[in-house]
Order: sequence, then C-alpha cells, then structure tokens
Amino acid sequence: MKHVLYEYEYRLRQRLADEKTQYKGAVYHYTSAEGLKSIIQSGKFWFSNAKFLNDYSETNYIFTLLPIFADKYQEALINEEFHKDIRNIVESYKTGIFYQKDNDKLFADYVYIASFSKDRDNLEMWNYYTKDINSVGYNIGFTSYPFDISPNAPALKFIHGEVIYNKKKQEELVKNIVLTYNSLYEDYYELIKGDKKTKKYFFKSFVRTLELYNIFFKHKSYENEKEYRCAIYNITNYAGLDLRSRAINGILVPYIEIPYEFDFINSIGVSPSSEKELLEEGVEFLWFSKVKGEKPISVWSSNIPKRY
Repeated sequence: MKHVLYEYEYRLRQRLADEKTQYKGAVYHYTSAEGLKSIIQSGKFWFSNAKFLNDYSETNYIFTLLPIFADKYQEALINEEFHKDIRNIVESYKTGIFYQKDNDKLFADYVYIASFSKDRDNLEMWNYYTKDINSVGYNIGFTSYPFDISPNAPALKFIHGEVIYNKKKQEELVKNIVLTYNSLYEDYYELIKGDKKTKKYFFKSFVRTLELYNIFFKHKSYENEKEYRCAIYNITNYAGLDLRSRAINGILVPYIEIPYEFDFINSIGVSPSSEKELLEEGVEFLWFSKVKGEKPISVWSSNIPKRY
C-alpha cells in the first residue's frame, strides 16, 4: 500500500503548489544588520528549523481546523470510523502523544524555513528588527525566488510560495485532504483495520500530508506580513549539510545554510531612520566589498516616518 499512499501524497503536494498562485514578483527578506552582513558576505541563506518559528502555534495550526471540518461533514461524507480516528489524531497530536508513543519525531523536526515578504516597505516587519530606538533593520530585495536544488544535496525537496491566510481557502484544502484519505480508507478498509503496520503507515501518511500543508497556513491576524515562504521539508539525516545553531532570545535555534543566486538581488532597503545617508553608505560599502563593482545595487530607505 505504500506506493499508493506515496502517489496520493505527491498529488496533494502538487495541489498545494498550484493553490499558492505561483507568485512571480519580487520578494523581500527582512533581517538585522548582522543577518544582512552574513547573507551578503557568505552568499548563503539561513533556513531555520520550523519548530522554532516566532509563533509556536504555527506548528499545529492546521490541526485546529481539522476537527471543525471533520465534524461539519462527518454524516454526509466521512466514514464513521475514520471520523473517530481523526478526532483521536487531533487530540494525540496536540498533546504530543501521536509521535511520542513510537519514539518518533514531528514533521517539523525535518522542515527548515526561510521567510520573505511581498511587501517592500512593511511597518510590521520593520518593527520586528527595530525594537529599540537604536536598532536598524534591513531587507534584501530579490527579483524572484533565488534558490535551486544544490548538486551537493540533490535529495533536498523545496516547496515555496505565498502563505495562505484565508480561512475559507484553508478549509477547502483540508477538505480535499480528508476526502482523499477517506476514500483510501474505505477502499483499503480490510487491510488498514486488519494490519497494525499498515494502519500506522496510513495515518502517518495522512498526518504527514497535513503537516506539509501546515507550513503554508497561518492565522488571518498575520496577513499584513504578506509572507512568501520557502521550505525544505525532507531533511532526515543532514547528509552533506552543515547543521548549526544560533542564539535568539536565549534559545539555540537550529539552522542550515543554503546557497542562493546572487544575481537575483536587486535592492537593499533600510528601516525608518534619521541616519539614512550613513546607513545607506554602509550598505553600499558592504555590497562593493563583495561584488567589487561588478553588479550595481539599489540602496533605499523606508518612506515610513521615524518614531521617537
């Protein structure tokens, strides 16, 4: 049955990619001064482990939608036993038991994320990097998605696109997942109910698909960020990758470095500041020290008024 589940996982993964509208415009990565320096000088991007996102509720957001959908459509569309299993999965997932009983790990343990915004001059994003009066934020503008699969790590799987904030759209996608697995549940009922290993693999596949979608689901309250997200979602052994940690607010956050295409950078922005000229000159010097004048760069300052 594994090959059947893999085929459906692949179809659902493609459905997710298609739903994210394949945005082709510029994207902007907001960062600190140290982050900007590292990205430019190293030619690499930091992808942080998904479990260490700023809002931890992101890691199980989709599981708050799942029971709502399952209850709403249970009588008409969902097998009664499958519905009970869904309820059990939600409870065991939220408490951590789903993986703990098998000494397994969350899908998020194997997912690393880099975040961008479609908004060039976003006050909420600037505020994240300017929490005190003396701090400065920057953003790196890319003409389009700047990553490709590295020949040194061909097994890496990237998925990227706009984050989905609309709850109606989220529920439609969850509905499609549930109905797809409900159909498989009924088609392979005897095998799933009669063999513990098959049942375990079936529900791991179901949860794994939900978790993949969850990477691109966020609560509507975050929609002003206009996030464009890139995720690497199958890092299981870190072969060929240099796993590192950095301290953020006292927490050691795991991350990996992924090369990007330098030619895709076309601008660097500076947060609202009274020292615009000096900050811009610092960015230009950093850029020149890297590219040696081979590629011009547009350096600009935010038009948002500086607060004191």
